Amino acid sequence: MSAIPLRKQFITDENGNKIGVILPMTEYLLVESLLQQSSKIADSRRQFRQKRMQHAVAIMQEEYSKL
Repeated sequence: MSAIPLRKQFITDENGNKIGVILPMTEYLLVESLLQQSSKIADSRRQFRQKRMQHAVAIMQEEYSKL
């Protein structure tokens, strides 16, 4: 399988930091499924961290209620 070069245009902030990229639609379609998969993984991790934080809050509330 040969590599397909992607043409991209970077979006920069006022300081010149790269904050995004614009791909032509045909090239976006090549990576769309990977981006969606990455987004689902990030959401899953965020939900896991939120549940851990809620658990920690419940433990702390119980401990402080004993004081």
